[in-house]
Amino acid sequence: MPTLMRKLTELAKSPQAGNAIAKAKEQAANPANRRRLEQLKARVTKRP
Repeated sequence: MPTLMRKLTELAKSPQAGNAIAKAKEQAANPANRRRLEQLKARVTKRP
């Protein structure tokens, strides 16, 4: 049975990973998404 690290390595080398990375970069470039991410980060880091 493959280990988690081996599975992650295989995923990282797959074409699907390239597509997911490209989509993530595209979404990260959107100013509205960046604002929402900053708001979420502020809420999460304010927890006591």
